[in-house]
Amino acid sequence: MAESKVPNLKSMRNARQLTQGQLAAAVGVNTRTVLRWENGDGEPGVSELSALAKFFSVSVDQLVSDLLVLAPTELAPTIKNLSDRDLDMWVAKSLGQRVRFVDVGLVYYEDGHGERPVPRFSTEWEHGGPLLEHNRIHLMPVTAGGMFDGAHLDRAGWLARCGDHAITAWGTTALEAGMRALVSVTLGRRARSSI
Repeated sequence: MAESKVPNLKSMRNARQLTQGQLAAAVGVNTRTVLRWENGDGEPGVSELSALAKFFSVSVDQLVSDLLVLAPTELAPTIKNLSDRDLDMWVAKSLGQRVRFVDVGLVYYEDGHGERPVPRFSTEWEHGGPLLEHNRIHLMPVTAGGMFDGAHLDRAGWLARCGDHAITAWGTTALEAGMRALVSVTLGRRARSSI
């Protein structure tokens, strides 16, 4: 087995609790390709390196050198830190969609339709609203200065809870809070791909 040209790939994948197949689907290659990259039997091209860096939120340098200094728990984002397109990606994953990054952004594959853009669940009511209703997500506005998760809130926002689950999430908007609650209930407090 040769030395991997992307030495941090396996540790970053493992830190996010992803299988080789899940990572392969996210960046648009097959599982065997990821295995070859990790074993040093092949190396990603420029577009694949770019997709990997974007997926892991690191630079290409961090993928291919010893510059990666993040602790494993820092590689898998906590749900309370997810927003906008990152949150949309995890909502799509929690719905069972196979999400990957391409030049135009996040896409998922829909049988009979091919690749489609991942909806903006966390910012557009036409996409997030039906999920709030379907999952019986309860929303409550909160004012700045209140407490949530053991900390004082420095700004107003929203609390969201899915149906009868005890997990509550905070967000600056109702949709952001609702989508964080949905992902928390579906995938757990730490975002990871379990699909």
